[in-house]
Amino acid sequence: MQKAVAILWPSFLVAGVATILFSTLIDPDILIHGLGLEVAGRLAIYSIAWLGFWLMGIVTAGLTCFFLNPLK
Repeated sequence: MQKAVAILWPSFLVAGVATILFSTLIDPDILIHGLGLEVAGRLAIYSIAWLGFWLMGIVTAGLTCFFLNPLK
């Protein structure tokens, strides 16, 4: 349980910061409408981005924990 929290909590915090930076620097309406795609709205794009950032954080934190304790 402690290892799961050690992986999920930091990745959650990093996903929050990454989403703030993403939403500050990139306007998803311009990005999506330039491609001609129809999307539910900004909230949907920000939610998908947050989940993507969180998954990337989980993978990196998980790999860090894995390589700190190599199999013997």
